[in-house]
Amino acid sequence: MTTTTTQAQAQENTISATTTNPTLSSECVIFGKAKIQGSCGKITLPKEVTEVKISGQDVTNTNIKSGELTWLPSKAVVKGNSISTRISSTYSNRVAKEFKLHGVNVGGLNLVPISALPELEKALEASKNEYWEKVDEIECFFDEIINFHKQENPEIATFIEEYKLTKEQWKGKHFFDIPAPLAVTPYREEDIVEMAETALDSLYNELADYAMSTYKQTFIERNGASKIKVSNKCRSPFKKMIKKITNLSFLDKGLLKIVDTLNEIMDEMPLSGYMSLAQYERLSKWCLIMSDPELLKLHSNGSNQEKLVEIAVEEEKDVFESFNSSKSAKENVVEVVEEENVDDAFNAFDTTSEPTPETAFEPKPSQEKNQVSFGSFDW
Repeated sequence: MTTTTTQAQAQENTISATTTNPTLSSECVIFGKAKIQGSCGKITLPKEVTEVKISGQDVTNTNIKSGELTWLPSKAVVKGNSISTRISSTYSNRVAKEFKLHGVNVGGLNLVPISALPELEKALEASKNEYWEKVDEIECFFDEIINFHKQENPEIATFIEEYKLTKEQWKGKHFFDIPAPLAVTPYREEDIVEMAETALDSLYNELADYAMSTYKQTFIERNGASKIKVSNKCRSPFKKMIKKITNLSFLDKGLLKIVDTLNEIMDEMPLSGYMSLAQYERLSKWCLIMSDPELLKLHSNGSNQEKLVEIAVEEEKDVFESFNSSKSAKENVVEVVEEENVDDAFNAFDTTSEPTPETAFEPKPSQEKNQVSFGSFDW
């Protein structure tokens, strides 16, 4: 199948999907960027405070670096319990992960199928409630956390006390805002095809990234060596892929071919214990196929990439055997005898936040500057 044919088929599938659903609003909604923000507990000391001295001696402390003071520790032990105060990045990452799991990124916005909306909104609401519970917990123990920090760093206790925020100022810097979902209604009717194609390309790239990440976690040890055994517990990420692709299959009906292949491979997996060698090889090879967005596109457009990989392996094997046969014949003519060297490597599968610091440019804590911290998109 040529590239031109593949592109034409993909466009035909996309146009077919958008013709069946004249506007994407019948299948999905758009979410704007979430705003999850909080204080990172740092402030830039005023310019006149160029040195920290006690009794004329320079003070070295990891909480004062490059003129920046950490007035609120990232972790504190209060009444025997460890409390983390850097929560905004944690929940930014969590929200980003939920959007990644249920939808696809289009131009910095999140395109989410209406079918996935109830589950997504439930997860977002749970994260929001948990976020404010954490904020309330820190607020409740705010004074104890500050005292813990001063006791741990007595040489800079006076600076902590002078430049810290009040409890109210600290809490006022926290936000957890998820924009309401909006209907997808392009201004020009022809833009709907372009939007669908953009979403589809983004989906292929996201799937490819996730497939490679899954491959490394499933089949590669931390030292870089291939795992000898893989249990049936590796199903989870593939189930997530199936769910996501199915929900977004209105973008291109060919996506269901990827779902069919994934379901077929999952059906072969053992209900318990470890995979057989054949199961191991098939799943690992399919992960590598999925990690290439172009191969995924070819597969969804009817060019079975699993079969092509098998054909390529067989053809390479034939060439390999033909070469050995020719080499053997020449050696027999000159009566050279060598030890048998069996190389099975050809047939074997071988694969050898913290939040961004806030900054203040004046000596008063009330003038501490906010920063928004966003996490990575890992799902």
